[in-house]
Amino acid sequence: MSGLIPVLVLAVFVLVAVSFVVIFRQNHRTQVGREQAELTRTDDARAEARRWIDRLGTEVLSTSGTDAHSTDLVGQASARLTAATTHLGDATSPAQARTARDIALEGLHLMRDARRAMGQPDGAPIPAPEERA
Repeated sequence: MSGLIPVLVLAVFVLVAVSFVVIFRQNHRTQVGREQAELTRTDDARAEARRWIDRLGTEVLSTSGTDAHSTDLVGQASARLTAATTHLGDATSPAQARTARDIALEGLHLMRDARRAMGQPDGAPIPAPEERA
């Protein structure tokens, strides 16, 4: 019986060690999965922002105002283009990429107002920037 105790202690130690290894691996996999999901969300938000920034860039570069008011609106939209591009370049989270998208949307709304001031059609629909609490 005295030879059985060290074997039982060793068996318990091995079981505890294996349990820790299994738990550690599972937690590691979960963490890697979360990090990958966050990267995917960030990439998706950056792509969405890039789409609106590119559209704004096209509109700003292809439109010039016909009077002081419309010229001012195009200038403001151009400033939003620069700001959105800068914000997107610095974005490391989905929220930061959405901020860049919202700045681009503001610029697109300014471009729509400039087209209206020049008597041109509104163009394609533009969503409203997200509300911030």
